Amino acid sequence: MLDDRCQRSNLSSCLSRHSHAESPRHSRAGGDDGFLYFGFLLILTFLLLFSSPTRAFISDPITTDQNSVRLLVGNQSDNKIELGIEFKLQPGWKVYWRTPGDVGMPITANWQGSENLSNPQIIWPAPKRFNEYDIESFGYHDYLLLPIKAETTPGRPVTINLHLSYAICKEICIIEEHDFHTMIQAGAKDDQANNLIAQAETLVPGNNAGISIVDSSLKKSGKDAEIIVKAVSRSALQEPDLIVEGPADFRFVKGAVKFSADKKEAVFTIPVISQISDKNFTGGNLTLTLVDGKYSLEKKITLGPKTKHKKTDSAEFGLIIILAFIGGLILNLMPCVLPVLSIKLLGILKQGGKSKAHVRSAFLSSTAGILFSFLFLAAIISLLKKLGMAVGWGFHFQEPLFIIFLFVILLIFSANLFGLFEINIPRWLDRFVNKRHHEENEKFSHFMSGALATLLATPCSAPFLGTAISFALSQGTIEIFVIFYFIGAGLAAPYIIFAFFPSLVAKLPRPGKWMVKVKYIMGLLLVATIIWLLLILSAQLGMDAAAGIGFSALFFYLIFFFTKRTHAKTRYLVRLLTILLVIIVAGYFALFPNIAANKNADGFWQEFKRDRISEEVAAGNIVLVDVTANWCLTCKANELRVFDKSDVREELIRQKIVPLRADWTNRNPAIRDYLESHHRFGIPFNVVYGPHAPQGIALSELLSKAELLQAIDKAR
Repeated sequence: MLDDRCQRSNLSSCLSRHSHAESPRHSRAGGDDGFLYFGFLLILTFLLLFSSPTRAFISDPITTDQNSVRLLVGNQSDNKIELGIEFKLQPGWKVYWRTPGDVGMPITANWQGSENLSNPQIIWPAPKRFNEYDIESFGYHDYLLLPIKAETTPGRPVTINLHLSYAICKEICIIEEHDFHTMIQAGAKDDQANNLIAQAETLVPGNNAGISIVDSSLKKSGKDAEIIVKAVSRSALQEPDLIVEGPADFRFVKGAVKFSADKKEAVFTIPVISQISDKNFTGGNLTLTLVDGKYSLEKKITLGPKTKHKKTDSAEFGLIIILAFIGGLILNLMPCVLPVLSIKLLGILKQGGKSKAHVRSAFLSSTAGILFSFLFLAAIISLLKKLGMAVGWGFHFQEPLFIIFLFVILLIFSANLFGLFEINIPRWLDRFVNKRHHEENEKFSHFMSGALATLLATPCSAPFLGTAISFALSQGTIEIFVIFYFIGAGLAAPYIIFAFFPSLVAKLPRPGKWMVKVKYIMGLLLVATIIWLLLILSAQLGMDAAAGIGFSALFFYLIFFFTKRTHAKTRYLVRLLTILLVIIVAGYFALFPNIAANKNADGFWQEFKRDRISEEVAAGNIVLVDVTANWCLTCKANELRVFDKSDVREELIRQKIVPLRADWTNRNPAIRDYLESHHRFGIPFNVVYGPHAPQGIALSELLSKAELLQAIDKAR
């Protein structure tokens, strides 16, 4: 049984020290028989020359009475190498997690003296909670393999010097220390080690199995504090356990958990106990680890005292509605509007010379298409929230299949604008369909153009829009629908103005030959949009996929051009097969992507790691975070206008700013959680951190050099 000193983490008074070192085995050729010695060397040379690939490394186990430990070195890929530390523990013994709890000490690895091995990081599998005599700890029993990811320089051998230290406990606690030394040749591979490491990585907490944390808050009553966390799952939860890591001055003990009737929802109440009598918990950065059997999830959050939404009083909600409308209106002026410029202009120009009633009907139909699209997005977001999934503004652009859908639609639209085909109604059908049906078809066409314009124009945020979206996504279904409706109304405001004042458009000249040139220009704008979509796909699926889909588009244009004067039936069949071919090619690359490593091309921006922000700020440095995506045209505008300017870049380097870029082109839970911690659900999002701004200074969506430098001065 643990004595009181061990239980309270004063290990030095009760720990015995064991030190072990792995000694390499040596073999020596003996005897005086030169022939045998020569034959041995010949065989050894043959094996070295012709055995391929070179094997990596699994060490001999270091065995004690309590456990056995060995080092595994898996495969090397590009500049990455995977390692593992394997523990086989005797019954009753346990080792500890990165946060051991009330007793114990975590496993630590010192790599000093290693060569061509940088930034080794332990990837911790989900731990188990131990409770003995009301003393809580977190760790592992029976078997543990710790995956480790590190960086290397390709083509060079790797020398590993590992000093391992850890506490292993049963009735008593013992400090174990082991040393491992080995050298791994470049390109070494070991399937056995790699498979063991890969199996261990499946036990690392991740966003898997439909289990997720959807809400968290801090509840205070005087000096007492509780953390309230809500989790949901697609299937019934079994025995979920929530582990909270936070400031060292506080303990986060196991609390109560309440389940819904189907056990797909759970609400945890975690008491916070101060280790210092006069210190109160007021919130901060926390890490939540939710474990339920073989499934686990990790999420970083930032908590403050719970601010109850005062049932969103009418004045506050009215202000949010106004901001939503203004944000939607400003969206018409944002760079995101560029892909739909041709659709908007054609919608206006086609009404030249038409009657006021016809103009009003056309623009009201387009308005209906915009509003319908926003309500459709609201329905999708509400449904995903009900399923426990996290969503954000522009989330649909993170799906390659959606991008491909837009790609095919715009390909057909552009071909129509270039005059490569016309959708003609057969004569017999034209005689059958009366004028009313023609008008309804035209209304539907305007409706669909409005809907398509919405889908293309909503991957980016805008001033006032971010506030409205953040409020909506933190509320219920009704609030989401109302706010999205008014965002759509703002975006549709120009159409509404033309609908109420049709004389503004009716005086335009009737469509004639001049419209042919205009259509060609609009077609080129759509081609530019198609190229933009290909650039997004190159980041999501890889350059090979984007090139393949791009060549299929070129093939599409050529077929439509050369079949323009062929027999009608042949033309329809060939063109239909061409469209199907484009869809098959694009679908193949979407389902079987070959994504290369997304590396920083210009060498200026560094990879975003949330933990690094606090580390750099603690060291007195200024950190600039840029959350961007290839599908965010406002983000690209900020890059061209500010970040990529030589004078701005030189100033950031001169002031030794630490630039971190978070690429949200593809789904990334870590980036999503970071945005949510700032109550943001869309991008662009830029923040400056520093000693005088540890919580960060958020910048506006349309960034300027002056604003950026002013924020840096304020944060310093």
